[in-house]
Amino acid sequence: MKKVLFPPVVTPMRFPTPEHAVMSRLGYSRWRTALSEAEKKRYSSKIAGYARLVRPRGCWTALPVEACTPSGFRFADGHELVSAKVAERYNDANWMWFGAATIGPELPEACAEAMRSGRTADALIADAVGGECADAAMDFLQKQASAVLARNGMRMAEFRFSPGYGDWELSGQRLFFSLLDMDALGVRLLDSQLMLPEKSVTAVAGIVCG
Repeated sequence: MKKVLFPPVVTPMRFPTPEHAVMSRLGYSRWRTALSEAEKKRYSSKIAGYARLVRPRGCWTALPVEACTPSGFRFADGHELVSAKVAERYNDANWMWFGAATIGPELPEACAEAMRSGRTADALIADAVGGECADAAMDFLQKQASAVLARNGMRMAEFRFSPGYGDWELSGQRLFFSLLDMDALGVRLLDSQLMLPEKSVTAVAGIVCG
């Protein structure tokens, strides 16, 4: 296979507001929860208002796997991913995909302000919008990357894995800050290994060639 490079270019995104997913996160079901038309309009208005504060952007890259061991992956450039669960999940991967997405700072700041001012209901709605839009941004980024990889004869797994899940320590976030232009993305890493702005997401997925 020819040598392929995937520079981590930061790109903006556009996708519909996942209103049904937001309502589900808030505990409402289309099938089991009865809301009046007035309540539906109120929720839709609040969700749409907070969604206007979302500024989704993302970047990704992919690295060829040098070795997959029971404890993780080693890459030719010297980077390592330490997680037995990730190695088990993607043990047949020839490459690994690394992605990061954020919704920007405006919505998290609005959520924090609503909480400080005692508008708990608004804060819950804002948090739900932020969480679902962050997931949607990562979905968008992964699909975008999959299309690029497919043109190079590469197939990416749909399932993705993030630091802090399973046995992959949250300190695994540092790998993304080493590989991707997180400064240009507007995301920084705290000493706690959490990211700012909130609702920023990182993830990996295995890639099989051929």
